[in-house]
Amino acid sequence: QLVVAGRAEVLGSDRGAARGAIDAALRAQSGRIGARVVAASGGALAIEAVATWRDGVAADVLVAIVQDRASSRVTRGENAGRTLEHVSIVRSLNVLGGGAGAFSGRAALPRPPIDGRGHAVVFVQAGEGGAVLAVAAVPLP
Repeated sequence: QLVVAGRAEVLGSDRGAARGAIDAALRAQSGRIGARVVAASGGALAIEAVATWRDGVAADVLVAIVQDRASSRVTRGENAGRTLEHVSIVRSLNVLGGGAGAFSGRAALPRPPIDGRGHAVVFVQAGEGGAVLAVAAVPLP
């Protein structure tokens, strides 16, 4: 299952439907985000974001810390003996703040252990798990 922008649900293995849903979500975005990692030390990250979206829509600004790639060797079950490859694994999800039409702020977050490269995905989501209104990705130092 693949849920795109909190609006469309498609079978993850259906490449055409997935691309179509992603393209539609990009065209429907109503907002903009500027985000950056402003400090990283030890087990912490400070992320700054400035976002705007449709006036009056209550929304949260969230950040997902994502590991780019990983693999796992399966020892039991229907996939026993296989090595599975994974991409964009969310290691933590935190709320930076919220607002109605705009947000500007900075938050210190714990940095989850990530094996290899990673990035932060900052996104605006309408209240109660609604539509994604804007998104930005930032590489982690």
